[in-house]
Amino acid sequence: EAVRLMVQRCNSSPFDSTTRAAKSQGGDDAKSQSESPPPVRIRSILCKPNTFFEAPVRLIDDVEKRISNHKSPFKVIVGTEDALSEIAGFNIARGALACGEVPTYYQHNGYEWLLNTIRQKPTMRLLALDAVSDTANLGSIIRTAAALSIDAIICSDDSCDAFYRQSVRVSMGHVINVPILRVRDWRRGFSGDNDVLQSKSGGLAEFITWLKAQNVQCLAAVVDDDDDKKDSR
Repeated sequence: EAVRLMVQRCNSSPFDSTTRAAKSQGGDDAKSQSESPPPVRIRSILCKPNTFFEAPVRLIDDVEKRISNHKSPFKVIVGTEDALSEIAGFNIARGALACGEVPTYYQHNGYEWLLNTIRQKPTMRLLALDAVSDTANLGSIIRTAAALSIDAIICSDDSCDAFYRQSVRVSMGHVINVPILRVRDWRRGFSGDNDVLQSKSGGLAEFITWLKAQNVQCLAAVVDDDDDKKDSR
């Protein structure tokens, strides 16, 4: 289902030299930057024959919907489990695997996008994660965040990679549906009050301080039995 979701949400224009030039100018394709999050760019998908052609999965149905001018936006490789495992370099027990490019839109536009969204949306829910080191846990959090309509996830710089293979799989592909930023992505575009940026570490605490300066109510879940931390706002 993660591969199906990526096929449904992928950029439908074929990848060519024009696309490479657009990416070299910074961020994802210019056409897709108005969407939130921008559609993912898939390079290829690997499928077993029954996964691609047979019910109940039939990925071919989703692929056909993404074809434009008789051109597919990505390559489709159909083969046996042994053949696909040899191509990928590890054992593929599941029916399909997608190879795509990690979106870079929020790396270049994270601060501007976040500030504009906070100002334009009357209600916005953000999820801030500090030092999440397990990719399976992060994937589960992303999947739950998508179910609860979280508008964006902000990870501390020392959190694991949301686009690591296990995280993508456990998220059921929702890693491409929820905007995900790191603190350094926000900080890259920030040039405001030095009183807000007291720390040079790029930590989550200074990001929370900035949110409060934008009149965003911040609630924290803590495990400490300290009375002073039970109602952190």
